Amino acid sequence: MTTNQGVIDHDPAERSSWVSIGVFLVIAYGIAWLACLPLWLGDGLRSPWMVLCSAVMMYTPTLGAVVAARFVERQPRVLLNLGIWPIASWRRLITSIVIAFGVVIATVLVALVTSAIAGTYVFDLRTFHGAEQFFAAQFAAAGQAGKALPMPVWVLVAVDLAALPLNSLIASGLALGEEIGWRGFLYPRLRAKLGDTLAVIAVGVIWGVWHAPLLLLGYNYPRWPLAGASCGCRCSASS
Repeated sequence: MTTNQGVIDHDPAERSSWVSIGVFLVIAYGIAWLACLPLWLGDGLRSPWMVLCSAVMMYTPTLGAVVAARFVERQPRVLLNLGIWPIASWRRLITSIVIAFGVVIATVLVALVTSAIAGTYVFDLRTFHGAEQFFAAQFAAAGQAGKALPMPVWVLVAVDLAALPLNSLIASGLALGEEIGWRGFLYPRLRAKLGDTLAVIAVGVIWGVWHAPLLLLGYNYPRWPLAGASCGCRCSASS
């Protein structure tokens, strides 16, 4: 198929081989484990390298996609065919980002309200007692139980709310490293070979297991790391 700069050529996914998929998976999985090796050899999730290791890990799917597309499939326009560049519509992109941030903020606020209704969180806008309990739990988890808050709790709440859009932007930038690999590279290739349903399930399981270097250390599920890894597979498949 002949393409121009504004049209994505979907044929590479249809023409791709299992070899390119295998190369992608070896890089995505292999370098992910290498990126987390300092955590396994050190203090686990409490290691000072945790943030850097996890950030590097999140871009291993993109690295695998670029290498497989460029050197195995011999694609001349890797960024175009992976949907990275050029941007088809800046207006649509910015609108989508604004909607996404709005949904995240709304979800956080709704979660606070529903948690208060369920009795699992004290939603008190006068004393912020629930927030105070949360920060106390954070200190306890860091081995500093009983430590006084460094500033009034309402200031911490205000800082957290003000930082939410920035934190979401940073998290989205990191998550993009996963999305390009799993959705931009792997899914269309498996869909061409397995069909829609099996491709969705396969990508979900593969994506979930890929999180194992962190989940097995207790990330997100500190008391049940094996169950957490299994849950990661199911959540990725359902997404």
